[in-house]
Amino acid sequence: MSFPAVGLFRIFPTPLGWMALLARDELVCGLRVGRADRPAALQAVRAMAEDAGYELDGLRQDVGSDSWAAQLAQRLVGYLAGIDDDFLDVAIDTSHRTPFQRRVVDGCRQIAYGQTLSYGELASQAGAAGAARAVGNVMAANRVPILVPCHRVVAAGGRLGGYSAPGGRRVKQQLLDLESGVAGGRFDRATGAIV
Repeated sequence: MSFPAVGLFRIFPTPLGWMALLARDELVCGLRVGRADRPAALQAVRAMAEDAGYELDGLRQDVGSDSWAAQLAQRLVGYLAGIDDDFLDVAIDTSHRTPFQRRVVDGCRQIAYGQTLSYGELASQAGAAGAARAVGNVMAANRVPILVPCHRVVAAGGRLGGYSAPGGRRVKQQLLDLESGVAGGRFDRATGAIV
């Protein structure tokens, strides 16, 4: 599917590295976390734009301090500083997803801050018990991490599972630890619980 040529992007530093946000209107089409520097974040914008079908020369950088994208960037920085935010009011693009994948994404967005579900549990919630591997594939292809908190989905038996952002499992562990600190504990890899 191809979107209108006009979209916007915003890049900004966070405690987890540079983030890159891609949107059209107030619909988030992509978010990349943990980029090493500004040039790496700009490269992430190019890759997201290609994935979303944007013309690169049709993108404009959002640099305003009171824009919708600036407010979302502030919320994301706040989240990484330990502020509980479910981001459920933020619209995300799921037009590239199948109905099953949309149910998985919706279910993932409902996992509360500081909580986790296994891939199998999320598959069951999406109406496809036994489809844990398919849920893993949806999470691995997540274009909007944090807004779709795929870091909260863990493997069976409490194992951490994968994470496709730069830094991989280390970053997933950091996000879970960040959330569990606010919830009063730490993510225990052995049990998959917040303790």
